[in-house]
Amino acid sequence: MSARPGLLSQKDFSNNSELLNNQTAAPRFQDNLSNSPEHKFVTAWPSSGWTNDVISAIYLIYMASLMDRIPIIPPFTPSHVGSIGEVGPLEFGDVFDVPRLANELGMHILEWHEVKHPSLAVHMTEGGVRSEVENIGCWSTWASSPFSNGQPRHSEAPGLYNLDISYTPVPDSFTLSEGYKKGQYYLSLWSLVSLAYRGTREWAYGLQSPKTLPLASGTGERIAPDEKLLCFDLLYYIGLANEEEWWKDYAPYWPKIGVHLHWTPRLLELAEGYLRRHFKVKNGEAIPPFISVHVRRADFAGWCPSNMNSEACFASTGDYAKRVQEVQTLLRAQSIPIDARAVLVTSDERDPEWWEEISELGPGWTWVDHGTEKTVEKYGKWYPVVLDAVFQSLGAGFVGTDRSTMSLLSQLRVESWHNGIGALVRWGSPNADAH
Repeated sequence: MSARPGLLSQKDFSNNSELLNNQTAAPRFQDNLSNSPEHKFVTAWPSSGWTNDVISAIYLIYMASLMDRIPIIPPFTPSHVGSIGEVGPLEFGDVFDVPRLANELGMHILEWHEVKHPSLAVHMTEGGVRSEVENIGCWSTWASSPFSNGQPRHSEAPGLYNLDISYTPVPDSFTLSEGYKKGQYYLSLWSLVSLAYRGTREWAYGLQSPKTLPLASGTGERIAPDEKLLCFDLLYYIGLANEEEWWKDYAPYWPKIGVHLHWTPRLLELAEGYLRRHFKVKNGEAIPPFISVHVRRADFAGWCPSNMNSEACFASTGDYAKRVQEVQTLLRAQSIPIDARAVLVTSDERDPEWWEEISELGPGWTWVDHGTEKTVEKYGKWYPVVLDAVFQSLGAGFVGTDRSTMSLLSQLRVESWHNGIGALVRWGSPNADAH
């Protein structure tokens, strides 16, 4: 099933044929997943915005490695970029190099489209393939949270694969405080991992079965959580010891899993093509070193104090410029100096006056205009944000926005993949980033 890095055989972990009875996608996952006792599986659904769903997928793979199970990764479903009907899903493997990930980790990794035909495929082939409705029992990490009204977390992903789910809330003792901290909704990763084992699963279901929710289809039937395919509604709000552990230096999720989650060669080539056009570099020539900047603003206004206007709450363009200068200085001071004069800005800000402020920071401050590039028309509504993430990762240095998970992942990529230098700009009050 898996092997420790450094002790890997020549086995190709990207070859998943032994895990699927059909060797390819089928109308029913229950008929397709290997019946071998050594093959057990785990999955969870996306519902938290794209970057947070990347983090959830990393959690899923990390947990699978602890359980000695095979993760089945769902597609990304849209939140910030439009509705599922308008935009459609984005396959995990269209963004990330899954064969490379599997072989670097020494473990099999499946995607849902490999296991079962999605309902979209039925329409696209005009009935040439089938996708049957299947009932399954799953665990809900969300139903016990104070925000859930006792309901599981909604995700579009199960519907894409015709899965009719009956959820059982995990025990209250599964929170990081073991149920003692009132209102806590962050759960213990280890407690969730324990559900992969018969004794704990039977104890938890015996305790929670009166709370099992009926199938979403409304038949009233309640189903115990599946043993072969362990599944969860949400894996974002979890930790080993603390809440929001991605910001802690001890967190294992990036060094164990995330660092191996590279862009697909196709996506990387596409992004580099954009940057060559942007920096006016010919094919085959090196892209000049640059500082990538991510400024998260729009929806962060909701985190600002009610008695403070958003401009006083958000960091100024000057705050970002100061951090960029500091990163540039550190890069020039390295044993092999890097002179990264160019600055490439990405942001969710739509106010043209703010972008005018960015341009006034100097001739080196520029951005890729996805409207001019016709990114949506060529590649779809997912691609402006996905390409921005790739651009950010390609910087020699990076400056991002504190508390933004998109910035955090980009900083980790720059520091880990390019031995670059990263910094985050603090915000939330006037002069919050003074240093």
